[in-house]
Amino acid sequence: MGRLAPRCRARGGQRFARPPKLTVPPPFPYSPVRMNSRDAFVSIFRGRRIFVLSAMVSLALMGVVGGGIALAVCTTQAYTVTSSAPPPIGFWTDTSGAVWSPAGGFPGCASGDTAADTNGSPTTLIINSAIPNPINGLTISSPGGTIDLQSGASLTLAGTGTMSSSSTIIVEPGSTFTVANGGALTFNSGTSLSVNGGYTDIQTGGQLNILGASTVTNNGTLNVAGGVAVNNLFTVQSTGHVTFNGATVTGTNRINNLGTVTSTGNTTYSARLTGTPTVQVNGGTLTVSGEIDSPIDVNTGSKLSVTGSVVAAVNVKSGATLGGTGTISGAVTVTGGTVSPGLSPGILHTGNLGLDSASTIGVELNGTTAGTQYDQVDVAGTVSLGNSALSLTLGYTPALGDSFTIVNNDSNEPVNGIFAGLTQGATFCAGGAQFQISYSGGSNNNDVVLTVVGAPGVATHFSVSAPANAVAGTPINVTVTALDACGNVATGYAGTVHFTSSDPQAVLPANTALSSGTGTFPTTLKTVGTQTITATDTVSSGINGTSNDIDVAAGPATHFAVTAPSNAIAGTPFNFTVTALDAGNNTATGYAGMVQFTSSDPQAVLPANAALSSGTGTFPATLKTAGTQTTTATDTVSSGINGTSNDINVAPGAATHFAVNAPSNAVAGTPFNFTVTALDASNNVATGFAGTAHFTSSDAQAVLPANAGLSSGTGTFPATLKTVGSQTITATDSVASGINGTSNNIDVAAGAATHFTVTAPSNASAGMAFNFTVTAFDASNNVAAGYAGAVHFTSSDPQAVLPVNATLGGGTGTFSATLKTVGSQTISGTDTVASGITGTSNAINVATGTATHFQVTAPASASGGIPFNFTVTARDSSNNVVTGYAGTLHFTSSDPLAALPPNATLSGGSGTFSATLRTAGAQTITATDPVSSGITGTSNAINVSAEPVPTLSAMLLAVLAAILTLTAVSRLR
Repeated sequence: MGRLAPRCRARGGQRFARPPKLTVPPPFPYSPVRMNSRDAFVSIFRGRRIFVLSAMVSLALMGVVGGGIALAVCTTQAYTVTSSAPPPIGFWTDTSGAVWSPAGGFPGCASGDTAADTNGSPTTLIINSAIPNPINGLTISSPGGTIDLQSGASLTLAGTGTMSSSSTIIVEPGSTFTVANGGALTFNSGTSLSVNGGYTDIQTGGQLNILGASTVTNNGTLNVAGGVAVNNLFTVQSTGHVTFNGATVTGTNRINNLGTVTSTGNTTYSARLTGTPTVQVNGGTLTVSGEIDSPIDVNTGSKLSVTGSVVAAVNVKSGATLGGTGTISGAVTVTGGTVSPGLSPGILHTGNLGLDSASTIGVELNGTTAGTQYDQVDVAGTVSLGNSALSLTLGYTPALGDSFTIVNNDSNEPVNGIFAGLTQGATFCAGGAQFQISYSGGSNNNDVVLTVVGAPGVATHFSVSAPANAVAGTPINVTVTALDACGNVATGYAGTVHFTSSDPQAVLPANTALSSGTGTFPTTLKTVGTQTITATDTVSSGINGTSNDIDVAAGPATHFAVTAPSNAIAGTPFNFTVTALDAGNNTATGYAGMVQFTSSDPQAVLPANAALSSGTGTFPATLKTAGTQTTTATDTVSSGINGTSNDINVAPGAATHFAVNAPSNAVAGTPFNFTVTALDASNNVATGFAGTAHFTSSDAQAVLPANAGLSSGTGTFPATLKTVGSQTITATDSVASGINGTSNNIDVAAGAATHFTVTAPSNASAGMAFNFTVTAFDASNNVAAGYAGAVHFTSSDPQAVLPVNATLGGGTGTFSATLKTVGSQTISGTDTVASGITGTSNAINVATGTATHFQVTAPASASGGIPFNFTVTARDSSNNVVTGYAGTLHFTSSDPLAALPPNATLSGGSGTFSATLRTAGAQTITATDPVSSGITGTSNAINVSAEPVPTLSAMLLAVLAAILTLTAVSRLR
C-alpha cells in the first residue's frame, strides 16, 4: 500500500514500521472499531458492525465496506480489523495492545482523507456521536452495507460518496446527515435513503442522485438545497417533511407526498408529485415543469412558476407570485399576491381565477401576439377580478389601435368585478402608452381586452418645474417639458409655448419653442405669496401645464404705498398708512429706514419722521385745505424710496366766516357782481352752509341785494355803489352775526356825465358881469371828472352875455356871464353833442342898473294943439326900468310950439306926462336929466296934424289948455 505516513503513530509515540493488525477477541460476532481521533478511517466488513462512540470522532469514511477483513486506506497507510468483538465504551484496542482514547486520532487518518472497502460482506456502520470533521468521500461497495446515524449522531459528506445496490443510509430521529457544498452522494439502483425522523440536509452545491430503482423514504426532514435528480419513487410519509431549497428535482416517477413538501429556494421540479397535503412554497421560486397533483400554497416572498401542470388548487398569498406558461387545473385564488403569467411572455392556463383587492395581475406587453409577445391568463372557469390591481410592463412602442386580450375568459360567464380604478372603458397609462380597458371584449364579449388609444411621444400636456422659493423681482429658471399622455417626454414636440402666471406682474418669457421636448427659461415673479407659472401651446390650448407652487418672498424696498381715506374733513385728524414695497409692489417687511412726510396741502399737520414696523405703519394727519389733496412719504436717506397717497377729497368744515369778493374798481351807479363765500376755520368753502346773508355797505347810497342764501357755500349778487371813493360791502349771517365778512376796498369812480350842475350867484345886476360854475355829474351826482365834452350856454335872459362853448377841467368849469334883463333869470349849460347832458342854474335875481337913458314913448300921431300923454321911463344900459331913479326930467321937443310939462320926477322909474304939439309934421319929445345930461331919451316920431281953426268953443278950449299947461309946468318946476 506504500510507505507509512509520518503522522501514523501508536499511542504513546510508538511509530509502526508496518501496518499493524487490529485483533478484536471473540466471542463478538462482528468486528467493532472504535474511532476516537480527529483522523479516522472506517472499513465496514461483511457481517460486522463498527461503532463510532466518541463525540470527538471525525469520521472520514473514505474506505470501502467489505467482508470479514477490511483494508482501510488512509493515504498510504492500511490497517486490518480482525476482531469481531465490540470495543469497550470510550476506547478500543488494536493487535499491538495500544489503547486509544476518545481524544486520540483514528490511526493513520486525518480529516479529509479517503477510505475504500475491498471486501464484499455486508457491514453496518453505527454512528451515535457527532463527527466534527467532514469526510471527503464515502463508498459502500458491498451489497447490504448500512450506515445508521443514531440519535445524537451527525455525519457530513464533503466529497463524493457512492452507495452500492441494496445499501442503505438510515437517518434516525435526532441525527443529522449532511451533503455539504461540493459533496455528492449517489444511490445506485436498489439503494435507499431512509429518513426516520432525522434531518437530512443536501446543501447548496451538494448533490443527491437517486438512480434506478432507488428510493427515498422520508419520515423526518429532508432539506434539498442542491441539485437533486429523482428518477424513482420518492415517498414522503405523513410525518415527513421535504424542503427543496434551490434544488433541481427531476425523474420519470412521481413523488408520493403524504407529508409536507416545502420549497424555500429556487427549485425546479420536473417530476410528478402526488398526494393530498399542500405543498408550501416558502421562499425563492418553485418551478413546476413536471406535474404536481397536490394543492400549493405560494407564501409571502415566494414565486410559483408553472411550466408543467398543477392539478390541484393554487393559493397565492400576500407578497407571493404565480407565473409560468403551464396549466393549473384547479382554482387559482390570489389573496394579496401577484399573477404574472408567462415566461417573458407567455400564457398561463388556470381553472377559476379569483383575486381580492390586494392582489395584482402583472402583464408584459412586447407585441400583439398572445403567448409569444404578450402575457395572457387563459381562464377555463370563472373570472373574478375583485378590484385587484393591473400592472403592465411595456417592452415595445405600441401603435394606436394595438389590442391585447390579457384575460381570455373561456367560459360563457361575464367577468366579475374590475381592476382597481379601471371601470369599463376607462383609460390609463403604462410604459408610456395610454390604454383603454374593456371587460366585454373578444368573441364571447367577456374577455379583458386592452387597446392602445394613446401612442407614446405625442405631447398631451406640459410639465412645468420651478424652484419652490423665489425673491420678488429676482429672476428664476423655469423648465417646461412636453409630455405625452403617460408622462413621457415628447421629444418630437414642435409647437410653441406661451407663458402665463398667477402673478399678474410676472415678467415671463416670450413665446418660444422647446428643444427635444424641453426647455429652461428665465422668469421674474413680483407678487409675494404662492404663485404658479403656466405654459400653454399657442395653437392647442389643451396642451398646457402649471408649475409647482412657488413661494415668492418680498425683495428690498424700492418705493412706498401711501394709503389714506378717500374723504376727510378739513381740520379733522385721520389716519393714513405707509407700506414699504419692493419692485413688485410686495410689502418689504425688512425695511428699516425712516420716513419723512409732506403733503400737497400747505396747511397740513403731518407726523414727525418715523420708522415702519415690518414694512408698514399707520400715522395721523390733519389736512386743512379743501379739495383733492395727497400725502407723500419719502425715505430720509434714499429719496428715491417714496410714495404719494391716493387723492384725498377734503371737505370743508362748518362755516366760521364769510369771504366777500368784489371788484377793486366800480363805476358809480353801474351795477357789478360781488361774491360771498362761506368759509370754515381753514378758509375752505363751507359748501354745506345753509344760512342767510344780510348785506350792508360803507356807501350809504348803495343799492344792495335783499337777504339771500348761498348755494354750496357761495353766491354771486349784484350791487350798485353810488358814492365815489373807497367803499366796502359787508355780508353777515342773519342769525349768527359772528359769521360775517367785509369785501376788499372798492374804488368807486364817477360814472359818465348825465347832467350838469350850474351854480350862479343868487343876485346880479343887469349888465354887470358875474361868474358862474358848471359841473358835470354822473347819475349818482358824482362829479364826472372825466367829462371831455363841450358845454353850450343859454339863459332865460335873452339879453344875457354868455361864454362861448367851452370844455370843463376835471368835470368842472367857472365862466363869466352878464345878465341884462331884470328879474329872476337862469343860465343853462348843455353838452354840444348829447343834449340830454344839461343843467340849469339856480334862479338869479337880476336887479336893474343905474339909469343910463330915458325911454320916451309917445303916440305915433297927434293933432296939433291937442294935448296927449306920453311916458318917460328911466332905463339902465340894458333898457331895464330903473325904478329907483330919483333924478329930474326936463322936457324938450322938436316942436317949438309944443306945450311941454315942466321938469318932473319919475315914480318907480316911470312917469306919464301930457304934451301939446302945434307944429304939424313929425315931431319928437325929449326928456333929459338936467343934472346928468347923458341920461336922456327922445320919443318916437309923432305925426302932428295941422291945428284946426279956432271957434268959440275952440277958443275956450285953447285957453283952458293953456292954463293947464302952465299949471303943469309950474308944478314940474
